This record gives sequence, structure tokens and C-alpha cells, in this order.
Amino acid sequence: MGTSTAAILRSTPTLRGRLLLLVAAVALPLLTLAALAVWRAYDGERSRIGERMTAQARSMAFSIDREFERAEALLAMLARAPVLATGDLAAVEAQMRSLSATLFDGEHLALTRPDGTQVLNTTWPPGSRRQGAPTSAAARETLATSRTVISDLYTGMATGRPTVAVVVPVQGPDGGPPAAYALNATIPLPRLARVLTEQGVPQGWVAAVLDRTGRIVARTARQDEMVGRPAMPAVIQAITGPGAEPALLMQSPTLDGVLSVVALGRAPRSGYWVALAAPDRAFSGPLRTALAQLLAIGAALLGTGLALAFALARRVRDSLRVLAELGATGMPTLQPAGLREVDDVAQALAAAERQRRVLVAELNHRVKNVLATVQSVALQTLKGRAGDAAGFATALSSRLRALAAAHDLITAGSWEAAPLGAVVRGALAPWLAREAPGRIRIELPEEAARVGPLQAQALVLALNELATNAVKYGALSVPEGRIILRCATTEGGVLRLAWTETGGPPPATDAGEPPRQGFGTRLLRRALAQDLGPGARVDLRFAPTGLLARIEFLTAA
Repeated sequence: MGTSTAAILRSTPTLRGRLLLLVAAVALPLLTLAALAVWRAYDGERSRIGERMTAQARSMAFSIDREFERAEALLAMLARAPVLATGDLAAVEAQMRSLSATLFDGEHLALTRPDGTQVLNTTWPPGSRRQGAPTSAAARETLATSRTVISDLYTGMATGRPTVAVVVPVQGPDGGPPAAYALNATIPLPRLARVLTEQGVPQGWVAAVLDRTGRIVARTARQDEMVGRPAMPAVIQAITGPGAEPALLMQSPTLDGVLSVVALGRAPRSGYWVALAAPDRAFSGPLRTALAQLLAIGAALLGTGLALAFALARRVRDSLRVLAELGATGMPTLQPAGLREVDDVAQALAAAERQRRVLVAELNHRVKNVLATVQSVALQTLKGRAGDAAGFATALSSRLRALAAAHDLITAGSWEAAPLGAVVRGALAPWLAREAPGRIRIELPEEAARVGPLQAQALVLALNELATNAVKYGALSVPEGRIILRCATTEGGVLRLAWTETGGPPPATDAGEPPRQGFGTRLLRRALAQDLGPGARVDLRFAPTGLLARIEFLTAA
């Protein structure tokens, strides 16, 4: 049993453990909420940056389209030159070389016949003519459709370098199809890279122009190495897949091996794409920094909270030792415990201990008084019933029941003052309920007095004797007999009880006194006045009409 109790006590959580758990239970959810708030802020900022990147990628794509449109406009102007209509190839060559040098950064221009062979090419020596020189696929498409064509990236036949061409048709003499010639110009790829740079690419970011198949046409970083290479497969799939949107945002590594957030914008005129890539660390770096700071602050706060909880638990534990000493010694020397609540409890327990000792002493005293009363009652009853064992037993039992009833009444009131009405009715309860219902009338004052415990015990015994004698010799011995018990209090706190019997047989008295005084008479005249306290008076008159008993005493309540 003891081992089981000790095991249970050891398994019970301590105050320190509960306080530490409380701090953790408060701090950890707060840290979680703070981390969630940081994440939501990061996610919102990431979305806003992504929207700005997408808008910038589309703006760059429009700028690339303007470069193609500029080249188309220059070629269209040359295509309408009169020298082409007259067939003056030398003059056409001169104009083509001038346009190449001044407006196309020295990139070559070429003129192609309807049969698909080149007539002029600025990469040839001036005045050279090459029979059967093949032309590009874009030029052949222009000749076939009589419309402007912007090529994807291809390898130039004359230069052997990656090339993008804009080809415009030269109309025949009647101004309609088929085209008389195809005039194409190679777009300077570094110029496309400058278009991207002029848009303001942040440090560490990369922008690239992609043709319709996903090959790199121009790039802001490592231009010479990357031109002509295909973009990452995820990017190619995004721009060549069915239903590709004009603007896309995705995550993919770049050809440099850097995980990045990539914004894609499509040029509506050419169908080319601009890819703007920002390193993912530019997005996740602030998040990691914020989370690291939050973790550091949270760890510091949690550590501080746990330290305070530990210190508080130790303080409370030390304070509770006062209560432990109170339980061990009964009356410790009270000293401040350090916590007002513990001090209050300690003082209350100390006061309760003092009261308990007083109550134990009082109980011992009262038990001795009760035992003395029982002894006296037994001796007096034996004296009055000498030789009559049955009568002795009956009388003693009745008087002990009266003592028990008085004790119950006092105990119910926690040995405090009892209401007079409860004392009177409790003492006369057997006769009020069974033997003389309606023949005993009790008159109490509106504000019934209260009597002390010893006074209540004495009154119960006295009223028990009066009622017992009334049943044997007085008013309750005949059917027409009646009893009135009047109770009243004076301004000085004196309680007066008057027991009046009427209608009973006349007492056998000598000069108003019974010939023989039994236990009841002695109890009423001697012990009752003593038990009711100083100044108490008991007067018994055996009148011809019946017994009249007057009791006066100062209430102890």
C-alpha cells in the first residue's frame, strides 16, 4: 500500500514540470504563428515580385518586336527603291552596303531571285556575282507567300554563325504577287542583348531572348557561349506546348546551374520569347533570414521563459516548505514564505491549528462534563429506584436519550449557540409527536434567543424531566390536562421560561411542596440553576391547578 502510494506520488508531475510545460505550451504556438505570418508575408512578396518579373519580361519581348519591326521597315523602304525596279544591281548593292554599315552594325543583307538563288550578298566582295548561291529557308518562304518572315535562329550559310533574319518581299512591276525578289537582313544579336540590358536587369539576374523553338538568340550573361544552345527542357516545354500563355512564371534551373524563378513573356509580332531569371535565393534568402532571426528571438524568449518558470517553481517550492513544516510540526514559527498566497494559506492553517487545539481541549472538557453528567444521572436514578431494576433501566434510558438529543442538537450547531426554539422542540419532541399531540403549546418570541451549548444541554434535561413528571403525575396523566410553555426575553438579554400545567390531578403536596423530592426536582432546583450560569433562577410551585415552573437566566449567546 505504501509502495503503491509512493509510486503514484513519484509519477505525479511536479510544479516545476507543469510551469515549464506551460511556458512551452504558450511559446511554441506563438512561434508557430509568427513563422506562419513570416511565411505568408514572404509568399505575398514572392507573388508581387513574380508579377513584376512577368510584366518586365513582356515589356522586353515587346522591345525585341520593335527591333524586328525596325529592320522590317528599313528593308521595306529599300524594297521600294527605284533602282530595284530598273534592275540596276550595282546601285542596289551600294545601297545595301550602306544600309548594312550604318543601321545593321555591319551584318549582311542579301537579295534572292524567285528561283531561290542569291543575286547579291554584302558578305561577298564588292561587285561579285555568284551563280546558283543558295538562299535561306526564310527567303524561300517569303518568295512562296509574298509576306514578311522572321526566321528562327539558324546558321548563316555565308558566315557560319548563328543568325536571325528578317525577310521582306520585293513586289514585281505590277505591284502584286508573286514577289520579284526576297530582301533579307541579318539582325545583330548583340543589339538584341543590349535591348535586354537597357531594360534594367538587376545584378545577379539573367535575361535571354528565345526563338520560337526555345533556342537562345541573345543573353545578358555569357552571350558568346550560350547563343544557339537550347533552353532548359522545362522552359522549352512551357513555350512550345499547346495553349502557351503570353506570360508565364515558373521555377527552373538556368543553364548556369542556378535554381531560379523564371518569368517568360512572348512577343506578339515575332512569336519570340524573353526569359527573365532571378536566383531563387533572392526570394528564399529573405525568408531564411527572417526565419533564422525569428528562431533566434524565439529561442531566446523560450529560454528566458523557461528560466523564469524554473526560478518561479523553485521559489514556490521553497515557499511551500512552510506548509510542509506546518503539517509536520503542527505549529511552526511563521515567517514570510515569499509568496503572498502561500503566506495567507500558512496563516490560515496556523489559525486552524490553533483553533483545532482549542476545540480539542474544549471537547475534552465537555466530554468530561458529559461523563460527569451521565454519572450523576445514573447515581441519582439508582438512588431513586433502589430495588426497582426495571424502573431504573427505564428512567435511566429516558434520561440518557435526553442527553443524546441535547448532544445531537449541540453537535449540529458545531458546538455554537443554538436557537431556543430548536432546543425546546427537540426536548419535547417525543411528547409533541406521540403521547400528547396538541396538548403542549409552545409560545416563543418573534426573535427567538440563542442559548449556549451547556445551557441547551441543561434545558433539554430539565424539559425532559418536566414532561416525564407531567405524564406520570401531572397534566399529561389525564386526557383533559394541558401544558403551556411561554418563552420571553427582556432588554437585558434575560430569558424567561414559564411551564404551566392545567387540568391535571391536584398534586399531593404539603404546604405547596411534594412529600418526596425525586431526581427531577433536585435536577430542576439545584443542577439546572448551576448549569444555566451565574444569576440563573429556578422556581417550582406545586399549585392545586398544577405545576408552575419558572426559569430565568442570562443567555450565553
